[in-house]
Amino acid sequence: MSDSKIVSTPTDVNVKLCKDDGFSQPEDKALYQSLVGSLLYTAIATRLDISYVVGVVAQFCAGPNQSHLTAAKRILRYLKGTAQYAL
Repeated sequence: MSDSKIVSTPTDVNVKLCKDDGFSQPEDKALYQSLVGSLLYTAIATRLDISYVVGVVAQFCAGPNQSHLTAAKRILRYLKGTAQYAL
């Protein structure tokens, strides 16, 4: 993710996450849970601006698919572009 493009918002307003959209492939549950756990820590400890979006992606830890992982990675891309932000 170090060479990914930055985004200006932590979520895409045109994307509605759901449990099973019918065409996304399942993702590695352990990788997804680790990523979401790190994002939860970041949201609670230092970056309150991402707390809502992280809560939304955390709802899908039991059965993540490709769209959920893409949404979590978008949060990382947002954090990369806003690293200079503080409380």
